[in-house]
Amino acid sequence: MSITRRGDSWQAYIKVGDERFRRSFSTREEAATWEALTRQSIKLGKPIPKALGAAPSSFSLGEALDKTFEMHWRGSKSEEKQVFIIKELMNYFGRKAPIERITTEAIDDFIISQKKANRSNATINRKLACLSKVMRFAHERGKLKHLPVFHRQKEGVNRTRWLTKEEESAILNVMDDWAQPDLKDAFIVSIDTGIRFGELMAIEGADVTADGLYIPKSKNDHPRLIPLTNRAREVLDRRKKLYQQALFPYPSNWHRQVWDKIRTHLNLDDVVWHTLRHTTCSRLVQGGLPLNHVKEFMGHKAIVTTMRYAHLSPKHLTEALNILE
Repeated sequence: MSITRRGDSWQAYIKVGDERFRRSFSTREEAATWEALTRQSIKLGKPIPKALGAAPSSFSLGEALDKTFEMHWRGSKSEEKQVFIIKELMNYFGRKAPIERITTEAIDDFIISQKKANRSNATINRKLACLSKVMRFAHERGKLKHLPVFHRQKEGVNRTRWLTKEEESAILNVMDDWAQPDLKDAFIVSIDTGIRFGELMAIEGADVTADGLYIPKSKNDHPRLIPLTNRAREVLDRRKKLYQQALFPYPSNWHRQVWDKIRTHLNLDDVVWHTLRHTTCSRLVQGGLPLNHVKEFMGHKAIVTTMRYAHLSPKHLTEALNILE
């Protein structure tokens, strides 16, 4: 009989004739107790006792992720985002990794790896939130004895990232050089309307009207009508002739591989697709459009979201000076 440390658990090993028994425990005391009970049972000719308090080992991270996804994220507005986070978690920890092996120390190592990859604290926290939900899911179903500690990262107040005209031109030029007309169309519509990627993918021919682009269902569940620039209208009218219903009839992540290569090629690692929406809003505010109108254009549920861009307005300081004069 022996007790050995195996990662973050303690393993008791017993051999009775040709039969071997191994049990894993959260603490050495639990392993020692089981070993003593087993020794006594062998002397009395009784069956080997069950490993009460043993750390569960049959539930993998992949199983926990799959079941949590079906329970909480399938069909939700965050489904696409969670899919990418889940893939990254499985790539790092391993799909078959026992759930109890994901300890506080293992999570700290994951955080450090994310920092080395220059991920922002906000991005790291979103991944930790996903993993925390999965671990709690396993814990509530008796698959995990102890919940690990998640050290959330402090999120500072960062400037809102938007694209300059020069950056926009560089991206469009690369798309032309790399023969990516569909991605270019999606880029133009997104940056000129400020629609979310999910709204872009849902555009149908009937949504493109003489008055603009009709978004029947926004994130805040309210429809809105967005005026179209000349180039955005040209893209949508042209695609209406090519497709009967969805104007971007592709899988939900069709753009990601090439888009990520373009960002890397142009050293725009801090730019994501949602940056296009920030760009639209920033340009509207910088152009002097009143914030309440910007709110309606962008489909913000609350004015507080629009107020994040208020400091970009070139007029509010001038108006303040007029009041003082």
